[in-house]
Amino acid sequence: METLYDNFVKTKPLPDWAIEKKINNWFFYSGKSMNPVFKDGDIIYTKSGDKIVPGDVIVFREKNNKKITVHRVVYLTKEGFLTRGDNNTFFDRAPVAREQILGIAKFIDNGSQVKVVNDGDTSLKKIKIKWRMLDLTRALKFPYRFFYQTFKKTGIMHFLFGKWFEKKVTIIYLENTAGPLTKLAYKGKTIAVQWSNGLFSCKKLFDLLIDEHKIFFN
Repeated sequence: METLYDNFVKTKPLPDWAIEKKINNWFFYSGKSMNPVFKDGDIIYTKSGDKIVPGDVIVFREKNNKKITVHRVVYLTKEGFLTRGDNNTFFDRAPVAREQILGIAKFIDNGSQVKVVNDGDTSLKKIKIKWRMLDLTRALKFPYRFFYQTFKKTGIMHFLFGKWFEKKVTIIYLENTAGPLTKLAYKGKTIAVQWSNGLFSCKKLFDLLIDEHKIFFN
């Protein structure tokens, strides 16, 4: 079983509106485990709190490493909080102890607007329906996924069409409060992102054509 972790980079001091809302921390988000609630480039604003209930989205530090994760609380156990990413097919391997928690996610800034994080029992019920669908989809997609990954490893598409396609894309260098990032655009739409921490994400089927090490670091 593979557990997916999200990467965070702590940003500069809180803006005034966040202080008024009693926000005490914020994080730069990258990853897929909480899609579509959080997306690459979003800022997560958190509060500290003694009361954490199922449905809350928490930011916590992994026990045996420095990774920071944002996932939703599903159950309360004697060992801690059992969590899962909204877009993940598995629960996290170990319960989260209270001392690992850095905050409860309350707001999201996607660059154009600040939205409230949906939490509580109602949100959890909706997410549980999504998880059932993910379980079914995972079972149905397994043969396709195996074929796709095997085909991708051959590098045939990149060998045949990679050089041609790389001439069609535009590389955009950006700088924001969380640091530099590089975007790859095709016909005006972002198809890949290279973050300053080395994380690379690419939309399918473009990942069959793009060699990230060559196109970003040549």
